[in-house]
Amino acid sequence: MKKYLFMYTPFGGHVLEYFMHIYKYALLDRENLYYFIFSQDFKRYIDNEHVISKDNTIIQYLVDEEYETLRHSSRFIQSYYLNKLLNDKIQSYNITDVIMCSYDRFDPLFAFMTVKGVSYIGIYYYIYLYDWAKLSIKQKVLKSVIYWRMAHNKSIKRICICNDSSSAIFFNLKYSTSKFVAISDPYIPITSSLLDFRKSNDIKLDTIVFSHIGVLSERKGTLNILKAISKLHGVDEKKYVFVFAGKIELDIREEFYKLASLCSKRFRLIIKDCFCSYEEIAAICKSSNVLLIPYLNTSQSSGILGYAAQFNVPVFSSSSKMLGKIVKKFRLGYVKDDVTPSGILAFLESYCPNDPMLIDGESYLRINRVESFLDTLLKE
Repeated sequence: MKKYLFMYTPFGGHVLEYFMHIYKYALLDRENLYYFIFSQDFKRYIDNEHVISKDNTIIQYLVDEEYETLRHSSRFIQSYYLNKLLNDKIQSYNITDVIMCSYDRFDPLFAFMTVKGVSYIGIYYYIYLYDWAKLSIKQKVLKSVIYWRMAHNKSIKRICICNDSSSAIFFNLKYSTSKFVAISDPYIPITSSLLDFRKSNDIKLDTIVFSHIGVLSERKGTLNILKAISKLHGVDEKKYVFVFAGKIELDIREEFYKLASLCSKRFRLIIKDCFCSYEEIAAICKSSNVLLIPYLNTSQSSGILGYAAQFNVPVFSSSSKMLGKIVKKFRLGYVKDDVTPSGILAFLESYCPNDPMLIDGESYLRINRVESFLDTLLKE
């Protein structure tokens, strides 16, 4: 019998969906035991989803003392204590296999602190190749050393690159290995939603709805969207609605509401500062003309693409790096080199509801199925 460990400390992002996929898989795998360990922030989410421990699935939460050890400004010190915490859990429960939702969270020391005899399989989000030209010599050396060590660490069995087969091929050649594999970015299949977002919010059919969903943060371009809205003129203000749905990160909360108050003087803003259920997300997507994802960090994929593809709603995204490459490859929406406030403003001003971009998300959905994700991550 194998004993799997899935541990994640921050709250939000892809990990919520990944947990649900893996948890549902674990329920059917009666031959093995699965430990899920999270920070206390996860409890409300897990309670809302009515997830409970079963005979072979054990859900636990870090105590405050454990979580406090991770609060360090130094990335190296934080990495050391996070890996130490992981190793303590591995030893406490005699873990045989670790599922890494994000290798990135444990860098830069992870590859040097693995437990001998334990098998690690996980996902890398940030791909340094896309930022190579901007990295310092020190950063380039560090990244190369980390990846080399991962490639040659016998405990690390598989390194999954989310939604990017070309990077996996490159890394295998560069580090003389076959450990790097592409993994799908699975979407939550939402067949229908009983909620009618436009009706419940008294939004007319001819109103243009721009939505920004998920964790709202500076790196997601949230503040840049508001700055763009504040400068938007020359349009029928009554026909524009902007939706912000998702937990607002603490470091931007004050500025977010200050900018939102300014924008609300001319435009209608609907703000849902909370974790949204899948049905709520589906309702918002179905009611939107465009999903805004002007992310600052574009060296990784986005879970919003799965929602856009399901409901054939175009996104607005940066044209650069991995995110731009995916949007262009599958023709999922509008791309622009400039996603600063001025670039977003230019897009909002030029958007023509009478000539919308029509997308077909079927090709994206076909290669990003949950089954494919689980096969790559969990099956031998």
